[in-house]
Amino acid sequence: KLSDAAVSQQTPQQRIVPARNDKFKLSRAQIQEKLGGIPVFYIARSDGSMQEEIYVSYNEANSAASSSGGTVKVTTLDQVTYPLILKRGRMRMEPPPDEVRRAEERLFENSDALSFKFVPSKQALQDAKALGTVVPDGDVPLFLAEKLAFQTAKGASLPLFLDQKDAVTSYNRLRKVNKDLPEQPVIRSLTLLDELKLMEGGLPGLDKVVIYSTEADLNQAVKIYEKQEGIPKYADDEI
Repeated sequence: KLSDAAVSQQTPQQRIVPARNDKFKLSRAQIQEKLGGIPVFYIARSDGSMQEEIYVSYNEANSAASSSGGTVKVTTLDQVTYPLILKRGRMRMEPPPDEVRRAEERLFENSDALSFKFVPSKQALQDAKALGTVVPDGDVPLFLAEKLAFQTAKGASLPLFLDQKDAVTSYNRLRKVNKDLPEQPVIRSLTLLDELKLMEGGLPGLDKVVIYSTEADLNQAVKIYEKQEGIPKYADDEI
């Protein structure tokens, strides 16, 4: 089933061994499109550089900035995943914020100069651990609800959420119109970088995946974008 396609990191009793096929491999451009709508936050230093932690939660970034100094800025997941986290260079896309551009330039000169990593929310880590998912340092938990799919113009999509509560809320909304669904959702978890490997590796069904940030983080991203310097300005519906 569709939800099985997304999950690979579970407890040994739950782990799924996916069958892969080259014809189902997603291109880099297809993966980038899935990452493009997700805001991420980083801390800019006064010298124009950026700290090496990239936060998926504004609250976590703001707390870190309060402790270490610096300014919380925002970009999108596609701007940092391959260029900074995976160090695999930049595809043709919109120009990044100045701090991200400078970081890429340093990595181009010396790939060992910087070591960027994702920082998930503490709550997401706790929720993933409770579900038996191993989240390596620098990776991000994602959550899905079994039997939950969204209908789009392109057909059914598989939603993956950065916040477990959003998976539960979406399932409960669906159950209001489909009483045949079990009363309690079955929530499963996985990790972002593992999911990217499966997309690149040809696991069937992952072309249907859509990743959702939280409403609070989307709202914060829009507010920061409106004031942020050194970045192209986008319409609100592009972030």
